[in-house]
Amino acid sequence: MTSQQWKWAKASSLTLAIATLTACGGGDNKTNDNTGGNVGGDTGGTKVSLEQFNFLKQTGTWRSKMDIDATIENDVEFGGQTAHYLTDLVIAGNSVTSVRYVNDSEVVIANCDGFPEETLTTSDFSDNFAFEDSDEEGNALFCPSGMEVNYYIVSDDHYRIELICEDATLGNFNMYKLSDSAAFDFGSFSFNSEDHSDLNATGGVCGSHIFSDANITVTTNGQEEERSNSATSITVEAPYGDTKVSLMLEFPSSITTGTYDVIDFFDDADSDDVVSVMLMSSVFGGTPSDPASLSATMGSVTISAISDTAVSGTFDIATYTGDNIDGSFSFDISQ
Repeated sequence: MTSQQWKWAKASSLTLAIATLTACGGGDNKTNDNTGGNVGGDTGGTKVSLEQFNFLKQTGTWRSKMDIDATIENDVEFGGQTAHYLTDLVIAGNSVTSVRYVNDSEVVIANCDGFPEETLTTSDFSDNFAFEDSDEEGNALFCPSGMEVNYYIVSDDHYRIELICEDATLGNFNMYKLSDSAAFDFGSFSFNSEDHSDLNATGGVCGSHIFSDANITVTTNGQEEERSNSATSITVEAPYGDTKVSLMLEFPSSITTGTYDVIDFFDDADSDDVVSVMLMSSVFGGTPSDPASLSATMGSVTISAISDTAVSGTFDIATYTGDNIDGSFSFDISQ
């Protein structure tokens, strides 16, 4: 797991919390308690210090498997009343990271997220993985009393991070080495566009598949109301001209094989069989660090096969700019 993926995990939780608050008009959020749930993922390994947790010193590609299961309690004040929120949160997903180790002062990291690679030092890595700052917004949401982080080496090709809050396990992050090469080579991605260059990539392709779910019980003046909020995120990335392009699919629930209609806003959907689609690349405008995106306004996405680590499908969309784009994608990041 990289710092980007930890930030994603915290952002997912914050997004679910914000969505919940928005549904009842907002308020002042006071985090009171947090306990662990039935966290999945591999366990075991030899416990080491953060300084010994040196998987970034190995050039290669790594699959990151994220498993978070936590119960978060919040008191929210609004309109002179206090509402108590009990949120059972689950985040599970797989993504890949490319690591090119030059020396301790130059470690080049590429994530499958649509943004350029970044260069870190090994000390940057230690700072990014410390996690214990309970004043930082995301960490406070997960564990207001302060996160305990344990680091394990399971084998030369398997590293693990464990998150503990008040003796309860909140999360496991397992990193599995897939290759000694820093190049992504996990599938194919192609499309035809009326307004931009076509794509036919069979190398440099990566993907991710992440699911989050929150079951929320709100208690106000002794009255309980139950809500739920789920999301599935699938990203496919490939080289595109001198930069890269990412296809980002967002679903308002867990998904299976089938066809999903493109929609702008999930609030307008009559069913869960819908998807939000975005293509992102600096070819469309912007810069590599701040690429422009093309959002789909209509069309469909068909998922032909799906597992935790592999997804394939096709898409046929119209964008808000008037472009018509159809294509296919497939990736497999299993070990």
